[in-house]
Amino acid sequence: MLKSSAKIRALWLLGAAVAAVLFWQTLNRAHRIGGIDLTSYLEASRVVLRGGDPYRPSSSFPYIYPLFLALALVPLGFVPADLALLLWFVLLLVALVWTTRVVLRSAYPKLRARALTPFVAVLFALSYPILQSNLRNGQINLLVLALCVLALTAIGTGGGALAWAIATAIKIVPAVVLPFFIRREGWRTVVTAAASVVLLCLLPVATMGKAALSLTGWYVAAFVAGQFGAAPGSDPLDFSAGGILVSTVSGVPTLWLRAAGAFVPIAVAVAADWRRRPKATADWLVFAVYLAIIPLASPKSEVHHLAFALPAAAVTGAALWYGFTSRRGVVAWLLAISTLTFLAASASTVRAIADASYFLSLGALVGATIAFIGRLDGSESESNAGTKDPRGLNG
Repeated sequence: MLKSSAKIRALWLLGAAVAAVLFWQTLNRAHRIGGIDLTSYLEASRVVLRGGDPYRPSSSFPYIYPLFLALALVPLGFVPADLALLLWFVLLLVALVWTTRVVLRSAYPKLRARALTPFVAVLFALSYPILQSNLRNGQINLLVLALCVLALTAIGTGGGALAWAIATAIKIVPAVVLPFFIRREGWRTVVTAAASVVLLCLLPVATMGKAALSLTGWYVAAFVAGQFGAAPGSDPLDFSAGGILVSTVSGVPTLWLRAAGAFVPIAVAVAADWRRRPKATADWLVFAVYLAIIPLASPKSEVHHLAFALPAAAVTGAALWYGFTSRRGVVAWLLAISTLTFLAASASTVRAIADASYFLSLGALVGATIAFIGRLDGSESESNAGTKDPRGLNG
């Protein structure tokens, strides 16, 4: 039998091998016609540097993000293409590992670093379709997620507000956590973050002049609002709450259904948050719920968006893995449903089945996390969370 340290080294080596294979696939995809998402980011950055319009049709994937991201990536555009891809890939991997470690160690302070490896290996294996989609396409989600987690680690400071502002200026959807920060920091963090978002969105004026303002206004109106009016079947996947409503309810304007679909998950997260007093362990669980509802509240659904659900899967899965809750019933069943429906969705080639399965998986994961938060208010108090010596805790 391998010793614990040898098993951990073996898992790290296996992870490195998988990462190497994924990078090779990413490199090949980047050299195809149209490239990958990073290709569009860098092409947009070169256009913004010249003062042009990055939203015009080009040879790569359409650029669908605020102008700030394109400006922020200008330095990467001066690096040789393959080296830029390698740097970006490594940055995404670092963001993934850092985020997972910080979430678990912050939620469960007594959990030692060595004990994390087996659980994280299983978590990443089950989440492989999500990680593959993000890494092979050079997607930005893992960096945005890391910025959101950084914002919580620095809550109450200007750094926390700035991290949240950068995440929101890149990809709008982190604005979903607004109620979380309002409850814990009043309006100070919110006002600082809002002012920072405005300033960040104004930075492209330096290279684009007044055109940056008009293009930003167009982006908000045409892309953000336009997504809420998207007809069913217009995207390969549509598993958000609004998408499910649009596909099942007739006779109601699409805009209203998608708006309702965005509101309900946020309302659920707010209700779960407002029921209990803010405290360290519960805060990380509640924050994970806010992040997990992003794919449900967003009008656009793609597999790589599920990266925002990884913290909820981590903190709830760890509660069962390490024995942080003795009352496993509801939490375990919901997490099992979430896992099975996610695997079914990943394997399905039928869009309707994939949409319904992804939606059920997210809903069950959010429910499992909320149920575990309730356990913290009962027999599993915060003072006990992470103080046991379960399997591998002191390994």
